[in-house]
Amino acid sequence: MKIMYKCKKCDFSCEKSSQLANHYKYSHLDLNLNLECKCGKVCKNKTGFSCHIKKCNGIRKEKFICSKCGFEIPNNRQKHFNSCDGNGPRSKKIKPGSKGRNWAKGLTKESDERIMNISISVKRFISENGYKKHYHTEKTKNLLREKMLERYANGWESTAGRCKKIEYISPVAGIIKVDGNWELEVAKYLDTLNVNWIRNKKRFKYWNSLKKKDSTYCPDFYVIDWDCYIEVKGYKTELDEIKWSQFQHKLQIWDKQKLISLGLDIRCVKKRK
Repeated sequence: MKIMYKCKKCDFSCEKSSQLANHYKYSHLDLNLNLECKCGKVCKNKTGFSCHIKKCNGIRKEKFICSKCGFEIPNNRQKHFNSCDGNGPRSKKIKPGSKGRNWAKGLTKESDERIMNISISVKRFISENGYKKHYHTEKTKNLLREKMLERYANGWESTAGRCKKIEYISPVAGIIKVDGNWELEVAKYLDTLNVNWIRNKKRFKYWNSLKKKDSTYCPDFYVIDWDCYIEVKGYKTELDEIKWSQFQHKLQIWDKQKLISLGLDIRCVKKRK
């Protein structure tokens, strides 16, 4: 019989102490303590505060504000000043006319006017400069579609955006491939629940009203004991709403808040080279 760890502040339970620690950290612990050192530096948690105290001599370094761009430069000040063009550090530069980083995340030309205008300007540039675009005939489109459906039927899995395929050996579902760390954490979590689940490869038809054509949708996991599909989603789009509204089976959407409430560690950890 497996040992179950229970949270003292809520009804959450798990089989690993590390999962309980993550649950307590993200659900009950106040991470923004704002601890202030005698030198004036403010730390958000005890770990950062203790590391700072070991190195702090009580004197805080004066801020260096570049006279060309107005940004605060913590390191390599002289190198930055010699190459500064007035727009700030490269990591903080914003292209003229943009709304900042990842401003178009989850948007399409059908749902956002600005992206539509960009698409129109690109098409105009191509036509004015003599570029020829190749258009498939309806016969060719149907052949390509049949080939793609055949690949799906044979178990082929498409990539999900920039997420990397990660191989995971599950004692329940066997050897599977998941898209990114979020799906990997969900697969591990389902194993701890001792439920019968599989990596879903079945596709369901729906009408794509944005592109006016038939499309297929494939949820991420299927829990046999619950008779329920699970979709792990970071960013919800208009197309997602269309797919989910036409889905005829039981479906759960596990977004960021849901994963944190389950005590799953979904932080982005960069691999060391």
